[in-house]
Amino acid sequence: MVNYVNQKGQMMSFDLMVAGFIFLLIIGAAFTTYQSQKTTMADQLSIQEMHFSAINSLNSMLSDQNCYNGGLINEKNSLSQEKISCVNSLDYNSLKSALSIDEYEFTIRIADLNRIYLQKGSTTTNRAVAVQRAGAIGSTPVKINFILYEK
Repeated sequence: MVNYVNQKGQMMSFDLMVAGFIFLLIIGAAFTTYQSQKTTMADQLSIQEMHFSAINSLNSMLSDQNCYNGGLINEKNSLSQEKISCVNSLDYNSLKSALSIDEYEFTIRIADLNRIYLQKGSTTTNRAVAVQRAGAIGSTPVKINFILYEK
């Protein structure tokens, strides 16, 4: 007479090993998905912080402060050619400190269709956010581009 008791026990342990492997595979896939989502959220938060800094920097530049603090607006609430020339004469690092963006690099460009009034900054291949505004120098409409780069 043949005894099948040992073979049945081996089949049950093989089923248990397959079930354990599938369980670990599912747990591993869930953990990998969670980690990738966590990294994506951290990247999105970093981009949002850069965008917030870019908006704040451009807003402070478009204030009516003196040009050494980055202000470009005159009392008539338009861009002042004298203040733009003053900002253009400042070196890049002092303007970056005045805008409180020491942890980033930036580029600012103020231009109309025929002329570039201000172009200052550095460019990198790192991640960047851009803010654009419309303005006027006297009666001439201009486009203001402010790009903030990660170091």
